[in-house]
Amino acid sequence: MDATRKIINRKWRVSSEFLSVENDKAWFSFKSGKSSSALLEGLDKKLTEPRPKSIRLDGMSTCVRLEGVYWAILKTMASYNEMTTNVLLTAMDREVQLRLGGAKNFSSLIRVMSTTQLLRMCPDEVVTKVMQNIE
Repeated sequence: MDATRKIINRKWRVSSEFLSVENDKAWFSFKSGKSSSALLEGLDKKLTEPRPKSIRLDGMSTCVRLEGVYWAILKTMASYNEMTTNVLLTAMDREVQLRLGGAKNFSSLIRVMSTTQLLRMCPDEVVTKVMQNIE
């Protein structure tokens, strides 16, 4: 269904079959007729803002631009493995070079690897559903 947009007293509303957005809050409607609470409620904007960082991969200086949430995930992964973020990224880069011959978009690779790490902590049924939805 096409989304419709209505402007009422400087407030906007977008509605479709599954998603309603009103006053900067979004809700998903589920088959059961229930809807989720506001999707953006409590979301820290710093997590969504892209931040460039200079890093060294095998001694070569480069710049990687990622949203704050990915830098936080990388920092946590590195800390858990008792290494710096640069060492973790170098290890990722080396493994991709050896296994796949390199990555066309290293920032995208980092996002996928970070998300994959989080998925490993999810229940199997969630992971299965995500994998079924990959096109």
